[in-house]
Amino acid sequence: MAKEGDSGKVFMAVSRNDGVSFERDCEILPADVCPCCQLTAFIDDKDLLYVSSRQVEGKFRDSVVMVSSDCGRSFSPRQRVVGSRWEIEGCPLKATSVAAAGGVIRAAYFTAGEQSRPAPYVVRSTDGGRSWSEPILALEGAVTSDAPVLTLAGKTLHLFWHAKMTDGRPRGLHPRLDRHGREFRSDQRAADATGSASPTAGDRRTAACKSSGNKARKCAPHGGSARRNLR
Repeated sequence: MAKEGDSGKVFMAVSRNDGVSFERDCEILPADVCPCCQLTAFIDDKDLLYVSSRQVEGKFRDSVVMVSSDCGRSFSPRQRVVGSRWEIEGCPLKATSVAAAGGVIRAAYFTAGEQSRPAPYVVRSTDGGRSWSEPILALEGAVTSDAPVLTLAGKTLHLFWHAKMTDGRPRGLHPRLDRHGREFRSDQRAADATGSASPTAGDRRTAACKSSGNKARKCAPHGGSARRNLR
């Protein structure tokens, strides 16, 4: 945490020998990072390292992504994940999830800045995060949602998040994106989740995937998360 405010700096330590030892930690982001929104990281098929965070700028807490092409020795300037900016007096406790393959970056994030409703959204970039697609609403009809998580299985991206529907039960859904990742094709309903706990701020459950070739053989959300299959 920075002494002059409620934002934080980000430091990173890297091991290049499978965790036997770590290099000395170094600062990679200045004191303008939301301290409670968790950081996420992803390494793609070209060994590019993507790190996401929320940047504090006045009353806004924006999802941002930066990229390293030299194994974490340096990073590109942060790029804001576009969409309507979220003005909030405090930390939203909502991380931004990133996954990338084949030169396409996808980011999933929760925001209350969009006009439709507070909810998870998905965007894509084909130019290293300099520009982004229009945000896609992850799910229609959810009354409560938490921050989403992306995970990659072969060539398929899976999106998980906690969602409570109008009947009060969390459910798993399995819609898909078209091959360009621009719009949802259809909704396939998976089995209803058995978990009864409602989504809470900062609650980050995990998703487990096993892949076989380019298809996911098993993809299971833990604890009653909603699920989307993204092409």
